Amino acid sequence: MIGIVTESLSCMTTEDRNFDNCVIVPAYCVWDNKIVPDSVREYPYGSRNITTRSPSATDYFNAFCELSKTTKEIVCFTSSQKIIPSYENAMIAAKACRYAKVEVVDSGATAGSMHMLVKLCRALEGIGVGFSDIVKILRQQRKNIVATFTLKSVHSIKASSRSGAIRFDCPMPILNQRPIFYFEADGSITLKKNASGNVNMERELLEPHKKHFPRRIALYYSDVTTPVRELIREIKESFPDADVMSRRVSHAIRANTGENLICIVSHSM
Repeated sequence: MIGIVTESLSCMTTEDRNFDNCVIVPAYCVWDNKIVPDSVREYPYGSRNITTRSPSATDYFNAFCELSKTTKEIVCFTSSQKIIPSYENAMIAAKACRYAKVEVVDSGATAGSMHMLVKLCRALEGIGVGFSDIVKILRQQRKNIVATFTLKSVHSIKASSRSGAIRFDCPMPILNQRPIFYFEADGSITLKKNASGNVNMERELLEPHKKHFPRRIALYYSDVTTPVRELIREIKESFPDADVMSRRVSHAIRANTGENLICIVSHSM
């Protein structure tokens, strides 16, 4: 069996990890001088300001070496290298690992982008595709992953160290408008539109996904709110043939995006 490694920003639960038999390398949250592994459990920090750290090259190296005891072929999925250094750290670790062949795949986004590539990897392995061809297909399929998200305020993400990866195709939101962000093909983020009201927000978040007839689609959220419930219902109605998931975002993602994050990730074949 191919070894699969990904990071906690994939927002995969313990059940997801066990189902797809993969290793989750955690990012870290730092608060009150405490370093806590990232997770998708109930958010414990309240309104505290916390900082985050990406998984280090050592974290990836240890994961690769441990997996190499049971497999000599490993694929690692990371968030976009445009937003955090996970990809670079995983590449350093892959080159240092002498006990297995390790391929690192930049998912081009974050959250469900990695989860969906994990599922595709297992599906390809299940029908007998070889390791080299699986890696090639996974890299090609990255372009078929679409990710959109919205925040309560753009200021939280601008204040984070990720703001350098953001482009602005429209003015900053005003009053009660919510910003609508897209992940671009190169893994960067663009503020595409501003939406007023829940109905407009839902429409703008879903619009790019409807163009691709996704096989899988997932909704990610920081808190269960009325808009989140309405979006789950709308997604199931709009994509009746798709595998639909909903997951809480990890603490590290929430720390960098602020409150009321809603993210949609889809994958079309």
